[in-house]
Amino acid sequence: MQRLPLTGIRVIALEFYWAGPLNTQMLAGLGAEVIKVEHHLARGPAKVPESASRFRYYADGDPGERPWDRSGFTNQFMLGKRSVVLDLNHPRGKELFLKLVKISDVVQDNYSARVMPNFGFDYPVLKEVNPRIIMVRQPGFGTIGPYKDYVAGGCPTGVHGGMPFYMGYHDDEPMRPESCIVDPWAGIHACCAVLAALWQRRRTGQGQFIDSGQCESVATVLGDKVLGYQMKSSLPPRIGNRHYFMAPHNCYPCRGENKWIAIAVASDEEWSALCAVMDDPPWAKDERFGDLPGRNRNQDELDRRIGEWTLQHDHIELMHVLQNHGIAAGAVLDQSEVMSDPHLKERKCFVEIDHPETGVRPYARSPWNMSRTPQPVQRAPLLGEDNRYVLGELLGLSDQEIAELAKEKIISDRPLA
Repeated sequence: MQRLPLTGIRVIALEFYWAGPLNTQMLAGLGAEVIKVEHHLARGPAKVPESASRFRYYADGDPGERPWDRSGFTNQFMLGKRSVVLDLNHPRGKELFLKLVKISDVVQDNYSARVMPNFGFDYPVLKEVNPRIIMVRQPGFGTIGPYKDYVAGGCPTGVHGGMPFYMGYHDDEPMRPESCIVDPWAGIHACCAVLAALWQRRRTGQGQFIDSGQCESVATVLGDKVLGYQMKSSLPPRIGNRHYFMAPHNCYPCRGENKWIAIAVASDEEWSALCAVMDDPPWAKDERFGDLPGRNRNQDELDRRIGEWTLQHDHIELMHVLQNHGIAAGAVLDQSEVMSDPHLKERKCFVEIDHPETGVRPYARSPWNMSRTPQPVQRAPLLGEDNRYVLGELLGLSDQEIAELAKEKIISDRPLA
């Protein structure tokens, strides 16, 4: 078996929520050693309010005795990483962090722009310690510009990037996505930038600074909207689940409670195939639906008719029937259906991993299969589980020195009062 592409690369991660953790999770999946430097309260307090467990944030909805190690979100995005708890506000903590930078390849954070400079860890400082270091920063609005000091998560940056303006139904108000999709976009973009910087360093020997603002991760994927505005000087309308030229193009109700199927028809040939699957109902011969422009103009009636037909069918069975007739269709799966989907199972999208606090659970691995470099998936570390490895093996501290750090509360393996 070949080595993974990033074997031998060490990444220091200062991150929270989704954008940063996804970036470094992908780097870990490619073989990098990712060390997350955590605050002792980064995963939450020692005692959790009863209301917090209602949201299924914890395994089985139970915070347990170590809630900081039972978060499904944390354990998913900490796969393959190491954890060291280090108080970066303490001079000794800062000193140890810079020693770690000296023997690492990448430092990444997705805090607000002011955090790393406030710690004293801006790029010129890190570069002086290690000229080959690559630093990637992912604040909501980047590190330069009039909004650089604004704090934001995926939803505010997504709004500012323009995406939600186009989301929603015709003649209705803008809608934001239920999930903060900006975070994974930003994580993927940052990961690509790190890979490019590593390749450049391999050729030149020089590190560099990467400013990867999350807001731009939205603005740069709206190319069709930008081009449309440049050409027409007008804003395209919100169209819900519909398409600017495909028709029918929507989510349609199916048999059962809250079951749906998405259908997209791009040509008259595909429309004829859909009509055949529907047993050529008389209404489909209406001249209003005879060609693509006509179907586009009459989508309200078209959607009503198709919805009446799909309502008689199981969403997954209908997907297979339509696909077998060359029609783009996808069953809208809920999470239980995603976890049991035979296609995703065969592709090993989810792997079962044993964790000391949550037991055996399925986790999503990195979304690729490599023929020569199979991807091992390691469980998420407990909070501070790798303190001794990082401080002792990597930085050369003695057991007594590590014990002194714990006594001074510079390191820990649990939230401190």
